[in-house]
Amino acid sequence: MAGFRDHMTPRIDTLGFNNFRFNNFRAGNHTVSVQASEYHYCEPRVTGLSLESYTKFEVAIWRTPTRNVGISEMCPHDLPFEWVSKFEPHYEHSCVSVAGFVDSDTVQQIVYDLCDAGVTEIATR
Repeated sequence: MAGFRDHMTPRIDTLGFNNFRFNNFRAGNHTVSVQASEYHYCEPRVTGLSLESYTKFEVAIWRTPTRNVGISEMCPHDLPFEWVSKFEPHYEHSCVSVAGFVDSDTVQQIVYDLCDAGVTEIATR
């Protein structure tokens, strides 16, 4: 499986400019948002560096909705993985789990664990 950085593609806004965000990607049955810029909880907290320059990232995870999964069953902070303790429910969306300053190895472990728990491929959105 490729590293998580291989799936972080810049998000381009409607005017064609990079707005300092990366597209979300699917890992197993979950959607993962990995972000790094001066506006996110990452290290270094600088916009525009190469992805390899960042040592920590802001990460959000939510269950990818399906017809078989109700909204009350989508909370990833209930997953049985060691790294879940780093996450808290998002203040606006209780079934979105968010963590800041997540190191690269943990981000990679999250992607591996989520893929093992569901679909075994990563699909960039």
